[in-house]
Amino acid sequence: MKVMTGSAVTRAGEMAQILTNLYAGDVLFIDEINRLNRAVQEVMLPAMENFVLDIVIGKGSSARSIQLKLPHFTVIGTTSKLSQVNEQLIAQTYVCDFVPYDIKAIGKIILSFANQQGIPIDESGANIIAEHGNGNLSQISNLIDKVRKYSDVRADGTITAKVAKDAIKAFGLNLSAPLEERERQPIPDSVKMFVWRRDNGRCVVCGSQEKLEYDHIIPVSMGGSNTERNIQLLCEKHNRSKGANLA
Repeated sequence: MKVMTGSAVTRAGEMAQILTNLYAGDVLFIDEINRLNRAVQEVMLPAMENFVLDIVIGKGSSARSIQLKLPHFTVIGTTSKLSQVNEQLIAQTYVCDFVPYDIKAIGKIILSFANQQGIPIDESGANIIAEHGNGNLSQISNLIDKVRKYSDVRADGTITAKVAKDAIKAFGLNLSAPLEERERQPIPDSVKMFVWRRDNGRCVVCGSQEKLEYDHIIPVSMGGSNTERNIQLLCEKHNRSKGANLA
């Protein structure tokens, strides 16, 4: 597997070099694939479609084009901004939406991580940390480290709900507001436009075009985000029905 980020490769020649160093069966993993610039995409798209690489040798009237055959390889790209990915690139790929972790799942991940690191923590303490990680595992890892150090100094070394709350207060986070109020932010217009086009301006349940609402698949109160993969169009009836079921 060859790993790269979309922002790291800025020139067509750099992408050509990466492609010519691939072997049959290799996987080219591109993080933030939405950040690939046009010049790089112009090299990569035909390579993905036909496994060929067009190279121009020389300059001016003496320039000539040659075509190199590439071994069959697989491209995997990740992005949190699907609406910014080139449409031609999307057309050549299978798009998989991954929903965010909810608070309960993040709490289990924290317990597992703490166990591996030998950090004493109970379930209630893990859930408090999970609520304040914004669904970002890297941020959660840093928060665990801070809470652990606080616990070693101010408590008996075990992270409980009280210790986690006291530590987070010490770091300046507001615990007085409910989780939903702390995390709820307006859905960006770009996300709304993408979801509207993706769902064809219809309720995903019944196909109605009347009284449509933007619905969080995983509610914000359970750790859901404002990304395209977590937003869908529902008519008022089915949105209210979903809310009742969740309650």
